[in-house]
Amino acid sequence: MRRREDTVVAAAVVDTRPTARIGAMSVLEKQWPTWQVFSASSEEEFGRLAGEQHFDLVLTDLHLQRNLDGLDLCRFAKRSWEGTSTLVFSEDQDPDTILAAITSRVVDGIVQRTACVSSLVSAIASVLEGYQAWRFDAPTPGNALPNEPGPADLTRRERTILVLLCRRWSNREIAQELHLAEQTVKNNLSTIYGKLGVNGRTEFYASAKGQDLPIYHVSSEVISV
Repeated sequence: MRRREDTVVAAAVVDTRPTARIGAMSVLEKQWPTWQVFSASSEEEFGRLAGEQHFDLVLTDLHLQRNLDGLDLCRFAKRSWEGTSTLVFSEDQDPDTILAAITSRVVDGIVQRTACVSSLVSAIASVLEGYQAWRFDAPTPGNALPNEPGPADLTRRERTILVLLCRRWSNREIAQELHLAEQTVKNNLSTIYGKLGVNGRTEFYASAKGQDLPIYHVSSEVISV
């Protein structure tokens, strides 16, 4: 089923990892600012969203809590809404797993997490137009979607918090998203500021690091979250 470019699409991004989830959401929001973009960290959370919202596009990892349960999620979406497009966005490169997804009849396309943003955007546009999209591009330097970017001395949690900081989320919003105590977020932010050489949130946003931090900056070609 083809959709006009000006059609408002409701999209769901389902991934257990906040960095991957937020990165994919950033691509969608930048490329299609009129879309309604929702996120879920599990199949169960997606099920709750599905009780209130019809989704035109579901973007999910292959593996959430269980092996290949992303396929179950795609199957649920296909049964629930006529014309819904499903796209797998995963780092799994195992041939048997990829074959299982392709032959499942519930996946419209696959994009490997190492692909460039333009490949992800192209795949999304293709599946919404009713075509299949299989993107197994090899990553090119400076044009990929790395899983764990950031300064080498930042921990995985600090990198995740930094992503949300760059999106100008409050301490409370970060704590709720990552299921942390607000004081824990404050402590982590203090460590991050020290490693980046700034004295706080205001200086971070005002500095070159805050205005054009290449590690987390979203452009037309690169997203590094």
